[in-house]
Amino acid sequence: MRIQGLVLASLLVLGGSGLPAGLVLAQTSTPAVMGPWMALERARSHNAELQAARQDLKSALEELNKAQAQLRPSITLGYVQSEVKRNDNQSKKESEYTSLNRNLSVRQPLYRKGLAVAIERAEQRKAAVESTLRYQEQALSFKLMGAYADVVLAQTQMQQAQAMLQWRQAQYDAALQSRERGLGTLLQVNDARTQQELAGLEVQTARLQMRVAQEALKTHLGELPQDLLGLDLEAVTSQGLVLPDLEALSERALQDSPVVRSMMSQLEVARQDVEQARSGHLPTVDAFFQNTRSEGESFTNPQFGYRSNTFGVQLNIPIYSGGGTESAVRQALSELQKVEFSLAANRRAVIEQITRDYKQFQENAQKVQVLSKAWKDAQLSTQAARMSLAAGVGTQLQLLEAQAMVQRLQRDLSEAYKLHLMAYLSVQALAGPVDDEALQNWLKLFRLAPQRSVAQAPR
Repeated sequence: MRIQGLVLASLLVLGGSGLPAGLVLAQTSTPAVMGPWMALERARSHNAELQAARQDLKSALEELNKAQAQLRPSITLGYVQSEVKRNDNQSKKESEYTSLNRNLSVRQPLYRKGLAVAIERAEQRKAAVESTLRYQEQALSFKLMGAYADVVLAQTQMQQAQAMLQWRQAQYDAALQSRERGLGTLLQVNDARTQQELAGLEVQTARLQMRVAQEALKTHLGELPQDLLGLDLEAVTSQGLVLPDLEALSERALQDSPVVRSMMSQLEVARQDVEQARSGHLPTVDAFFQNTRSEGESFTNPQFGYRSNTFGVQLNIPIYSGGGTESAVRQALSELQKVEFSLAANRRAVIEQITRDYKQFQENAQKVQVLSKAWKDAQLSTQAARMSLAAGVGTQLQLLEAQAMVQRLQRDLSEAYKLHLMAYLSVQALAGPVDDEALQNWLKLFRLAPQRSVAQAPR
């Protein structure tokens, strides 16, 4: 299973379509535009799994409070008052009186190994739940931003498919005209028509992908925003992303990765479970104080009453529990070994994932540079074709071909840059937790693309 430490890997991907820029910072909010940060905040407030993880953290905090309370003094007050009607058979007299008993007790644990271990266990469980919550937040970010990116990329794919269809249609029209003049062949017309039909199918496929991507995003947000933010490729390709040495990243991940941290806390919980089970063999010592007031509790002497103060130390020594304590120790040791194996497996998986993502980061960095140069060259070719058409030495078909090439390279560059950024953030997230401040700094790369809504599939 792919380690979800890369849960933030898509956080810079969402604008990966490389939409043309006209630029507003990603944190800028307008009613019609939902940026990645705004989308993430909305998803965090509505996601059921994340809400469950937060409730689990509250439960862990209360468990810690309960464990700490066991070592504090316990104070109880008992108060009984009753009206007694007494009938003396010998004197044949009846009398009524009030009976009263008040008992104030204070108990303070002096030595209970099990309670001290329970506090340490609760603290470790709280740490494990906090790591799990952070893990869930990153997992939600990965899912949401992946859906966000898919919508934006689907828009780019739609633009590329429509540009290709327009070019193929122009080719088909040109082939028909050549055939009418006797300069072309039927085979050329049929081939152009086939290419035009295939381009039409690509448009239909892109439209379907758009709708599927929209529904995936809608499941996280509850509604579909009218517009999304895109990424200015010319800006981001000039800003190189740098990662530390792979060995340093791997070493840091073995300690700071949210996945590893959660497992390490669970390991400490398992160790405390063993100690708590063993504490069943140990004695317990409590100090106690009791203040008692009694009046009218003797039926034979209703006037009798007393007051007493008792202070002492109580020692309990377990002798035999039917083998239950030994069984609990063996069970806790088995759970401890299970968590140790899981921690080792997760550490290996984290290192393997970092290695793969680091390799993908380096490979896509080169691919981005090559495609970026080709994309810029294609833009120059489009400008040249437009100028040639205006001068009367070029054709509309040549201009459409150049525009289709720009759209195709923009799509390829966007996908390559998406993988590049995914690998970058995956490594960052696996090597340690990513806080909101760092996330917002990354999202500043995103800009508002001033074009029609990407949330609405073309018809």
